[in-house]
Amino acid sequence: MELTEGQDLAIYYIKDSRAFIVDLLGRKKYTERDSVRMEQLIENLTMQFNNFRGTQPLIMDSLLETIDSLRLLQRK
Repeated sequence: MELTEGQDLAIYYIKDSRAFIVDLLGRKKYTERDSVRMEQLIENLTMQFNNFRGTQPLIMDSLLETIDSLRLLQRK
């Protein structure tokens, strides 16, 4: 419990982003709406990453990995 204390919102954003990635890969179509949602997810994850900078390395790794996955999808 101590490891994840105060990280509820970050965990929610990570789960939401990963579900979005799975959905997008399943559809194989990338719409303008998806692009806007992806930008919002990246912004939310980045904000959470900055909140935990230097204090919570475990959640920072997960946030960074999820951000990288979304940015990789953006390039496709």
